[in-house]
Amino acid sequence: MYRKIKFFTNKDYEILNPYDAIIYDKRNFFELLFTFLIEENVLINLLFCESILEPLWLRLVFFYFDLSINFAMSALFFSDDYIDERSTVPADLRVF
Repeated sequence: MYRKIKFFTNKDYEILNPYDAIIYDKRNFFELLFTFLIEENVLINLLFCESILEPLWLRLVFFYFDLSINFAMSALFFSDDYIDERSTVPADLRVF
């Protein structure tokens, strides 16, 4: 059932995983969703988060780093061989 947890500050709520936050946190679902999106999504964090501890230049660096890693991983795993092989498969057998 429910665990007995004592919360003193908002920081205590932030360390909960999303499932426990829905149970213990008294905010509604949309407030929790918006909070998780601001904290975890790099682009939304860049645009909507105002923080003294993480200034804009640092969030821009994180965004650039995340974008670079995503492009690099896409380039590694989406090779020319895969594209050539996909072009030889008939259109009715392709999976999009």
